[in-house]
Amino acid sequence: MRLLGDVSVFEKQKVASLYKAPETWIQGSGKADVSDVLALPEELTEHETLSCRYLTRSRVWNYFFQRRKNSHFYSMEYIYEGEFMIRSGNSAYIAEAGDLCILHPHRDNDLLYFPGKNCRKAGIIPVGLLLPELIHQLRLDNVLTVRVEQTLWDDLFDRLRDALRCFHDPCSRRRLSGVVFELLNLLAELHRADPVPAEIDAVRSRLERNFQEPFRMEALAAELGVSLPTFNVRFRESFGETPYQYLIRMRLLHAAKLLAGSRLTIKEISQLCGYGNPFHFSTEFSRFHGCPPREFRRRSVNQRSRSSAE
Repeated sequence: MRLLGDVSVFEKQKVASLYKAPETWIQGSGKADVSDVLALPEELTEHETLSCRYLTRSRVWNYFFQRRKNSHFYSMEYIYEGEFMIRSGNSAYIAEAGDLCILHPHRDNDLLYFPGKNCRKAGIIPVGLLLPELIHQLRLDNVLTVRVEQTLWDDLFDRLRDALRCFHDPCSRRRLSGVVFELLNLLAELHRADPVPAEIDAVRSRLERNFQEPFRMEALAAELGVSLPTFNVRFRESFGETPYQYLIRMRLLHAAKLLAGSRLTIKEISQLCGYGNPFHFSTEFSRFHGCPPREFRRRSVNQRSRSSAE
């Protein structure tokens, strides 16, 4: 992966059509061949703790542009051949053959394939109630690309495909969950993060330990002796998001744990996670997790019941 400085090229892309998929994509002109597609309806996987509900292999050529907006899902794309440009936030990168790209939810991502060049790739959509927490524990929250040997990827992809084909079999569902877990651990092992400045990592640790506190970002910036814009830039360079976005994510991940594993009321959970207003909490939870707190709890209970029955 190569970092680029200029992201203005993405603002010049003209949109050809809009269609709804698991994510909302805006698609530009160009051609794509899609093969080896397996997809499950969302309702079949919404109660799974860790799973995969879509995989495909494809080839893109000539000019092709995609914009991923307001997605509640992770998406991973492995590049066999060629390259494409990807924008995440205010940064742009070139992803090359051998890169596995992680497109994170709740962020806008633009993908730009180059005119006159082919790009052959494979993609999966991992899902699960525990996926955001697992991504966080493995420190993959802000990882955009990981170098993966093709033999390793092909083995994992083939096992995902075989298990997904037999999804209605409980043993296959458990096998599918295991392969997704194996993939995430492999990515964490292969990823080598750049050293984070000690003072920025100290702020991250403080936000993570005390997420329920009413932090003021201006005050944190003043403690470091920098302006708020500079603080935001330095934090984003290390963790891919602003300190406020990081704080909100910590709160909502903890809220999901409490909803799934306690009998606390939604109002009590909102207070424990730093929200004085339960309606504001419900709005942010829905935006982050893709469903209201009450629905998230119902899915978690149903998943435990089904797991016990199996």
